[in-house]
Amino acid sequence: MLKKAAFGVLTTMILVSTAYAETCPSASSFHKLGDGDYIVSGPTGANLKVNVDPDVDDATLKSLQFTSARLQDKDSSNAKVICRYENSTAGGSLGWPTGKPVQGAGNNWKGDDCVGNDPSKCPFN
Repeated sequence: MLKKAAFGVLTTMILVSTAYAETCPSASSFHKLGDGDYIVSGPTGANLKVNVDPDVDDATLKSLQFTSARLQDKDSSNAKVICRYENSTAGGSLGWPTGKPVQGAGNNWKGDDCVGNDPSKCPFN
């Protein structure tokens, strides 16, 4: 009986730790501006710059695939998650500000790094 209760508590803790987790944005939400800059709407609604190399058109930009995430300054209120994307012709990255200390959530995180083919594979909170 005690084993079942402990398992239930552990399962609940795992579900709660990822239930409200954030993720990196999908590249389909990236936009290229007329001046050549690339942006995405950030967690507060403000535009965030997306770094892309080389210069690409909007269709190629939106076809970038998520590849990994890395926690930066994770213990401070200046914490960011560095989100990385690539395809066969280009690569991109952005710093997703959290405004609070951050930690990886889920099983794909190995220390401060997470590798996955979809942002949902690397949630953080």
